[in-house]
Amino acid sequence: MPTHNGIAYEVRGEGDWLLMIAGLGSARDSWLLQIDDLASRFRCITFDNRGQPNKPVDDQGYINGDGVLIYPGEDKLHPEQDRGIAGPISTIQLANFRRGLQDHQYLTLARKLKLDAVVNDAVQSVVPRVFSDSGPAIGFSEAGNDYERARYKVAQAIAKRVKENR
Repeated sequence: MPTHNGIAYEVRGEGDWLLMIAGLGSARDSWLLQIDDLASRFRCITFDNRGQPNKPVDDQGYINGDGVLIYPGEDKLHPEQDRGIAGPISTIQLANFRRGLQDHQYLTLARKLKLDAVVNDAVQSVVPRVFSDSGPAIGFSEAGNDYERARYKVAQAIAKRVKENR
């Protein structure tokens, strides 16, 4: 398994890149149920979160979704964590997956409208470095407002360009 800065990762599939970020404290194996289907359409990169190399299969708790997209609702496996909510319930992972698809559509539309500088600025504001340049820390923004500001700027630029083209 290849590693970068001591973090194991795997790349599978062909096509547009899809970065699959497992839940807090999770290993790349938490994507086992989704990876085959997604890799048939995307080039997927999965990685172990720091401190989680070779996480045992019997220690796959549902921390922040832990790679699953839907909680079953009533938790029979971990009754002490059951919240008494009938399921299924979407996870943060599913919300982020959906948001990623929306972001991809926005950025693709903006590029088609020749708004390359706007796209580049938006991406740089939330993902300032790539894995190969990152060193020991990867510079993803940790503030949700940064993502919302970037989305808003792209949306404004798209709306302005569409209005200009009428």
